[in-house]
Amino acid sequence: MTSATTEIDWERRARAAERTVEVLKSKVLEMYGDGDYSPLHRALELAKQRDERNKQRRELMEVRAEELAKHNGELEIKVAERAHAIKVILDNVTCGFLRIDADAVIRPGYSRSCAALFGAEDALDGRRLTTFLGIEGRPEGDEFHLAIEQVFDDLLPPEVSLAQMPTRFESSATVLDVQGRLIRDDDGEPESVLFTITDISELEQAQRENLEREVVIDILRQRVAFEHFLADVRAILASARLHLDDQAYVRRAVHTIKGNAASWRIDTLASRAHLVEGSDTVDGDDIESLERSLCEFLSSRVELSWAVYDDSGPTFDVPAEELHALRAMAEDPDRLADIRTWAAGVLERPVSEFLGPIDTFADRLGDRLGKTIEFSLDGAEVGVDAEIVGPVLREANHLVRNAIDHGIEVPEERIGKPAEGAVEMTVRPTDTGWCIEVADDGRGVQADALVDRALASTMITADEAASLDDDGRLALMFLDGLSTAKAATEVSGRGVGMSAVLAAVRHAGGTITTETGAWGTRFRIDLPRRPEQPVGAATGESILTG
Repeated sequence: MTSATTEIDWERRARAAERTVEVLKSKVLEMYGDGDYSPLHRALELAKQRDERNKQRRELMEVRAEELAKHNGELEIKVAERAHAIKVILDNVTCGFLRIDADAVIRPGYSRSCAALFGAEDALDGRRLTTFLGIEGRPEGDEFHLAIEQVFDDLLPPEVSLAQMPTRFESSATVLDVQGRLIRDDDGEPESVLFTITDISELEQAQRENLEREVVIDILRQRVAFEHFLADVRAILASARLHLDDQAYVRRAVHTIKGNAASWRIDTLASRAHLVEGSDTVDGDDIESLERSLCEFLSSRVELSWAVYDDSGPTFDVPAEELHALRAMAEDPDRLADIRTWAAGVLERPVSEFLGPIDTFADRLGDRLGKTIEFSLDGAEVGVDAEIVGPVLREANHLVRNAIDHGIEVPEERIGKPAEGAVEMTVRPTDTGWCIEVADDGRGVQADALVDRALASTMITADEAASLDDDGRLALMFLDGLSTAKAATEVSGRGVGMSAVLAAVRHAGGTITTETGAWGTRFRIDLPRRPEQPVGAATGESILTG
């Protein structure tokens, strides 16, 4: 390269450098410009503002963090306080709370009172609830587990499944009421069943004491009627002792005592009679047990010290002027008919003395069967012959019982009828004696069911069934041991009550007829007045002879 060329390159480079300097100078002037509003100043100002805002944000975040920490601390304190309060409640509440899984196994987290309610010393969780309820391995336990399975299957409303399990559990020390409620998880699936367990021992004791007071008050209000009841029981049991070889007769006697005891709400005697009539053979010891049960009822209540269970029977109050009239008639041998008329009048007593608290009995039975009953009695003060009509009236509770149990439907089945079932009893005098009617507005007697049960029990043959007219089919209800009930209960089901009614009616020389249909059923009993010769107690015959 020549020297001339080298000089040209340096010149070119020098001019390029000058141009670069000019460009840089213009850029610097463009950035800084003149005064405080150059782009660089503006950029620096914006950066400063950003820094200030970030600082404010940091300060605000620090303040908020402090507030949040303070709030969390307060919240933790409140949660701890509430948890403590809940723990105090659960540890001291008398009711028990626990949860079980699908296998009825108790989950952790139950209230402390559960152990006390169950009388358990060890931990409950991990063990089956049915064990502590005393029903594991028993039919009640099977029902409980089946209901829990249905709850977790979630096919039926939980209320329906839970309603199938028993809720009352009795041990030697306590009576527990156990109520369940389904708990679902966040997805709506069955998670557990929460049970509330309550000791109702004192409540039931108070209810028993209140019931006893009501029973005593009923007896005191109807003292004469109760004396008749005591005399009846004694006479019936005495007659039963003499007829132990006739088991049908004896069972009618026991069933009558059972029904009348229930009317007076002497539940211990009614329950004992129910057990006795269900035994294979009713013997003398059974009769004695009934007598002891009644005597224990009387002796345990000081208010009933006047009620003596002996052979004295009820007394009849006769005004002094009537006794003077009797003396005058006795002195005249031609007034024998007047004396008989006078004696018949003395022996006539109001209907109410033989029925006792039948209205209370009807209401109580209806409640027990889930039915609302309107019971009415027309003729409570009608005078009737104590020896002829009295024994029949004492069997009338069977007609009322059957009307409520078999005749009146439960409210949901009373289509086209009032939800409240009506049972009416009427007693009135007639030209020849007395008429007793018991009517209801229930479903009517199912004659076909009577025939089917009689055939199944071999009480009649197929030929006999085919020859029966309508009245004959209905008359089957009076056969000893015939009942259309599926199972015997303390209410009915052994087919004894109606046969006892028929036996008493026949013994009194009366008749009984039945009318029935979709509108209900009406029983009519016609009884004659006293014949020339006295019957019943005067001849030593039993009121159940039929």
